[in-house]
Amino acid sequence: MNKIGKSCSAYLISMYESLPDYLMSCLDYCAIVTKRYPVVKDKIVRLLLAESLILEIEGEIIDNTAKNIIEELIDLGVVQEKNSWHEMEVPELYSKLCLVEVDEMEFFAKAVNLPVRAVIEDDGKDIPPDFRTLQIRSLFLITADRRSSSFASTPGLSPAYLATICKLKRLLVLDLDGKLERLPEEVCNLVHLRYLGLYWSYLDELPHTLGNLQNLQTLDISGCGQLMDELPMQVLNIQQLRHLIMSKTINDREIRVSSGIRTLKNLHTLDGVYAGGGIANELGSLTQLQRLSVRRVSEDHASELFAAITKMENLVSLSLQAEGHRRSLLPELESFSPPTFIQGLTLLGGLVEIPIWLASMDNLTMLSLCYSNLLENPTPALQYLPKLKLLYIGDAYKVKCIGKEFCKAGGFPKLETLVFSSERFLVEWTEIVNGAFPSLRHLEFHNCMNLSFLPEGLQNISTLEELILFNTHKDLRRRLLGEENYKIKHISEVKIWPR
Repeated sequence: MNKIGKSCSAYLISMYESLPDYLMSCLDYCAIVTKRYPVVKDKIVRLLLAESLILEIEGEIIDNTAKNIIEELIDLGVVQEKNSWHEMEVPELYSKLCLVEVDEMEFFAKAVNLPVRAVIEDDGKDIPPDFRTLQIRSLFLITADRRSSSFASTPGLSPAYLATICKLKRLLVLDLDGKLERLPEEVCNLVHLRYLGLYWSYLDELPHTLGNLQNLQTLDISGCGQLMDELPMQVLNIQQLRHLIMSKTINDREIRVSSGIRTLKNLHTLDGVYAGGGIANELGSLTQLQRLSVRRVSEDHASELFAAITKMENLVSLSLQAEGHRRSLLPELESFSPPTFIQGLTLLGGLVEIPIWLASMDNLTMLSLCYSNLLENPTPALQYLPKLKLLYIGDAYKVKCIGKEFCKAGGFPKLETLVFSSERFLVEWTEIVNGAFPSLRHLEFHNCMNLSFLPEGLQNISTLEELILFNTHKDLRRRLLGEENYKIKHISEVKIWPR
């Protein structure tokens, strides 16, 4: 190693060792969690809470304390946000300091009296017998890389793995990521469990003994497309539950909650709930909610739902999906008056026009408009939102050509990420006026298969760091690599798929 390399290594070690204990323990845990692939910030928050790595501060919501710690780690450069969707990772240089490679024998010898966080992959082999003697606190069990094309053909989690898991009595976090076909009843005997992740599984039911998990803070069953339509009512007995995440992806169905959801007074996240059948009125009792995602909003319950949401003074993230979202309108939005502190808003469904109140949401940092089918440019009402950092327009604007009217000089002052998706319409963006998008760093086009031209003036956005083109017209790639390369040559990272 040369002198520069030694100096850099010494600095990194010094930086790591100088971290206060609370930051070092959180960084070490982040390094374990993100070792295989990046993990979204909200999930890391929930995991840190489950492991009791966050100390409560009087008068502050502990989830917010955890987010502030992650921001502190980001500011120090020891944790990074990988992209605009808040996926987190620990840079390899710091990860090597947090994670030390040892052989199996040495590991079991050293770890016998220490709390253990384990990430293992079910590769068909049995778990070593000594594994059961360890003080496993967090277990991340992965069937296969769910991002790979081979995932669909991989076998489910083996019974041997599941039987061993059920004997880990000190387990606080159980994260089963992959093809799980049955959850044994014995899992519900893990009474210290605070986090249970079952997403993207093949489960068709949940044990009715889930109510035994009285210490559970997070239940994540998102993406479980085979799951039954109703959550076991015993879940409503888990009074410590803070995060209930239920979004489904198959057949546009949802998991319904039983009457009584209003009793979960510690609930801060409710994701994927259906508000019909009287549930909308119950939501009005959950004034402590910070994040709410509602599926299949319809005229039958929209008034009751919006009345309930206006009572949620702690709400910072709201997602509303219309019933039959690609074809239906989001009803009664004109008379809606959302809480003023909302930072993230997703509207998924048809809009007659941009709601008037949207232009006055001064705390908004993220806005997603999907399947809005707007005939007029939505940006005059949006481009002066003072804190907006991310704007996603997904089949929201039925236009073939965008011009310089899309953003005036000085428009979108804080916007860092702009994402378009337009399968049928967008063909060309002609021009960007000088001085528009003064803070833009990431520009993405997803499935804009007719898009053939990027705008003149793109070359003047000096802040732009990344351009992503996924499934755009083949002529666009040819132009950008040829005669129109001047538009993008200042951008440090350009990704074009397919190549």
